[in-house]
Amino acid sequence: MPRRELVLIALVTAPFVMAQPPGPELKFEVASIKRNTTDIPISVGLELRHGRLAGTTIRLPDMIATAYGLSAPRIIGPAWLDTERFDVLAKSPDGIPDTELKPMLQSLLKERFQLAVHRETQEKSICDLVIGKNGIKMHVYPAPTPPAIPAYPRGTPTMAGRFTMGQLADVLSQMTGTPVIDKTGLPEQYELALSFAPLSPRLGDSPDNYAGVPDVFIAIQEQLGLKLEAKKAPVEVIVVDHVERLPSEN
Repeated sequence: MPRRELVLIALVTAPFVMAQPPGPELKFEVASIKRNTTDIPISVGLELRHGRLAGTTIRLPDMIATAYGLSAPRIIGPAWLDTERFDVLAKSPDGIPDTELKPMLQSLLKERFQLAVHRETQEKSICDLVIGKNGIKMHVYPAPTPPAIPAYPRGTPTMAGRFTMGQLADVLSQMTGTPVIDKTGLPEQYELALSFAPLSPRLGDSPDNYAGVPDVFIAIQEQLGLKLEAKKAPVEVIVVDHVERLPSEN
């Protein structure tokens, strides 16, 4: 008899334990998203760390990609997503860890743009980032000397800093407009410098500005000892089901 009573108590109380309501949704303490109407074609990268969200002339796909942990070429939505740009600034409440910032950005996009998305797998053209046949030309951080920057014409786009190969793959995704998957197998951070001719003309550009400067596909081989190999493969994407063109009032 006592054993049956214990079983009955467990069956009755279990639903109450499972039905506990979720905790309150975390949100940014203050947040401003404003449409940028300048002619500046290049964005100042989106920063999401140390309790802060900040960016200038940012495209909405870049914000969505950051929020959901994918690269912008893996965001599928209306064509205007690539034309509208925004200035973004937000601060999280004190004591909120950076691990909560991506969910907070998701909530902000839902609130201000009425964003609705879903994940799915699609067959797409992608590039694998692999080690070139002659080996890498980068130094593991901390490098004994700073990486050399090629002596190309003034104004040649150059990126320099400390990157994991996953981070580099994300940057190359933005540059090429194609999902780039890290297949190098290199776990370390590397110090590197990369100079290249842009794949698309920039405001005021002339082809003569980049005479003799390799595009990013050749530059990573010559300067980093890496290679991009094109292929088709199933990849996870974020599909935008609904989004407003302008954000609601700040």
